[in-house]
Amino acid sequence: MHQCTLLLKNIFICILIFAIASQTGCGPAGPQIAAVEGLVTLDGKPVPNIDVIFKPQTIPGRNSVGQTLEDGTYRLIYNTETIGALVDKHKIEVYYTEPSNNKAGMSIPAKYQGENTELSFDVKSGNNVINLELKSEPK
Repeated sequence: MHQCTLLLKNIFICILIFAIASQTGCGPAGPQIAAVEGLVTLDGKPVPNIDVIFKPQTIPGRNSVGQTLEDGTYRLIYNTETIGALVDKHKIEVYYTEPSNNKAGMSIPAKYQGENTELSFDVKSGNNVINLELKSEPK
């Protein structure tokens, strides 16, 4: 009888430990996101109202997006509840999704738009300030 009670007590302890361990989890609750902000310039002048898209390259996840203010500054949004971008290497695209946003009449070179963009950056843990210094195509 004493061995049966001891066995039940050990089983109970094992179940309790398993229940606690399964509730606490073994890792982070989601992807690692870091704050990203910066300034977009074209030939040294701030670019207002342009869309900035960061596309992660090595881990699956969503793009982060932002739009520059009148002074050319931007802040990325990962989703409706999270500011920032995945900690990862990113390709960066900039373009006007709405031509009416291009009130300054700036022409963004094709080398910064679409899948063949030349812009890339490694987003690291913590706060990232990523200034995008765009150059016009030679005429």
